[in-house]
Amino acid sequence: MRKKCVLCNKTGECIQCTYCEMNICLTCADISTFEANLLKKQKNNLKYECTSCCEKEASKSKSSDGVSQLAEVVKNLQQQIQLLQQSIESMKNNRENDPSDKSSYDMDTIINEMSERNKREKNIIIYDVPECNSDNQVEISNYDKSKFKDIVVQLKVKPIDPRKIIRLGKPDQSNPQKPRPLLVTLSTKGEAIAMLKNAREKHLGIKHDLTPFQRDKLKDLQSKLQEKMGKGDNQWKIKYVRGTPQLIKINSEPNLTR
Repeated sequence: MRKKCVLCNKTGECIQCTYCEMNICLTCADISTFEANLLKKQKNNLKYECTSCCEKEASKSKSSDGVSQLAEVVKNLQQQIQLLQQSIESMKNNRENDPSDKSSYDMDTIINEMSERNKREKNIIIYDVPECNSDNQVEISNYDKSKFKDIVVQLKVKPIDPRKIIRLGKPDQSNPQKPRPLLVTLSTKGEAIAMLKNAREKHLGIKHDLTPFQRDKLKDLQSKLQEKMGKGDNQWKIKYVRGTPQLIKINSEPNLTR
């Protein structure tokens, strides 16, 4: 819908935050037209939360009771899962009744992909963080937490208490000095956004926790970027738009109307 954006005051295609009901244009919301249309079609299953509400959620999480908040999160997740299961089951039934109809399969795939992205939206992956030499799991855990705190200070973001920190994969026997990436689960999506934004500005190795679909797309974009650079066309770069990598021309705004 065409509304005036509360952030840039420009009139254009906007999306409404589920929580504060503010209208935000797609550029300020950092989402594509495809994602906006999907949110509108699946508004009962998928919700859009603006950055301001994310930050408020982070503030509330520090002052509210942990147990009651966790119970509320679990309840909301159960409701979301139930709605997704109902939608998926309905589409499967439609596909069985009409085998020639492939749209239900496509929507099934899209919903599963969006659900997977929702699970990962509070995750970040940090690269090149040295590993602890100890075999003691408590010492290793404390070491990784300490390294994460150092990174938070370096990024100059508000203090963050991560929910989980783990190392991805097994040690590389051929290169023992190469540290495994850190997968960090934060309390809110807003915390993840803040760290990713500041990491880009400081050129630190902190990335989104991409789904398999997003990783495949990134590899394809990297291949296309290398092909363009090989032909002398250096006017392109890969940019993340709401967590999804896209190939965008440098000094040119992405066309979100396509």
